[in-house]
Amino acid sequence: MVGGVRNEGQVPVVVVQWRPDVGYSHGEAYDTMTKDQAVAMARRTAEEERWTWIDPPLATLRNGRWEVFSNGCGRGAVVRVVLDDRTGAVIEKGYIPR
Repeated sequence: MVGGVRNEGQVPVVVVQWRPDVGYSHGEAYDTMTKDQAVAMARRTAEEERWTWIDPPLATLRNGRWEVFSNGCGRGAVVRVVLDDRTGAVIEKGYIPR
């Protein structure tokens, strides 16, 4: 028995475990971004593009991607940046002026 599953030598069992401190672990742990780091990177992206950034930001982590919005409580002047949680790379970016 492996992990409570009967394994009779037909199919190898791969154990994938969730570790909230490091993200998904497939034999190698990796660091993930914090919410504050994601917001800081999104703000930096907005500054590089010369887009207006209005606080408060709204950041959510889904499927290994941070989606960060500026002006989370209002309408208009919204910056949207999607970041890869593991690498910090900008996947998508956009600006809605009004």
